[in-house]
Amino acid sequence: SDVFDLGFVLQTPIYQNILSDIHLVQKNYPDASMQVDFSNIVSGSLPGEEVLIRRMLYNLVERVEYYKYIDPSKVIYFTSDSDRAGSVYVKGFKPTYEKFLNSKNKTALVFTFENDDEIIDEDHLRRPVASISEVNLDERHYKMHLKDINDNINGNAVMLHKTKHERRLYEILVLRRVLEMNPNIVHNISQFNAGLEIVFPSPEVLKIDTHVLDNEIAQYFYEINDYN
Repeated sequence: SDVFDLGFVLQTPIYQNILSDIHLVQKNYPDASMQVDFSNIVSGSLPGEEVLIRRMLYNLVERVEYYKYIDPSKVIYFTSDSDRAGSVYVKGFKPTYEKFLNSKNKTALVFTFENDDEIIDEDHLRRPVASISEVNLDERHYKMHLKDINDNINGNAVMLHKTKHERRLYEILVLRRVLEMNPNIVHNISQFNAGLEIVFPSPEVLKIDTHVLDNEIAQYFYEINDYN
């Protein structure tokens, strides 16, 4: 798939000024040349670049309409039982979402993934599991409401209110597959330019694969919605 050229970022006055400052520091303090952060910036890698690159990749996913190949019945998430510490269960996204739609409440469905610092034992890693809730949408815009939810938890959340939000979730699931198939693509924005080949998963694979709704997907979902 073709991509847009993000090289313009490296031509902005802000980046050029930072680059000049780094060169000045390196000239006056030779040891500064050993700083990894400085070296990364000089080579064209910028702090936070992965968010911009993921957004650009999302635009490609959105354009090719690969969301159609996500089977909702093959989307799962993990949840826990408050009565059994450390227990984790697999649940299907489709029945949860259909139950929400059938309720016909004027609410939004929220999947919240909070990081848990509790140590169960040394042999088991605790992964963020989903807690499901419905929230009433007030006068706040959807994006502001989503931002408020994410700002007030130690983790990330997905909020579904309209069909377009469901579609966006499926697009984010495709986005993660694209990132998995192109593991180095978010590491240097200077390499993200026209002519770069990006590998996409085949529709057939997307249709039969199981997709996990988790904290990473929630993070990407929030970033894409929050990006202006």
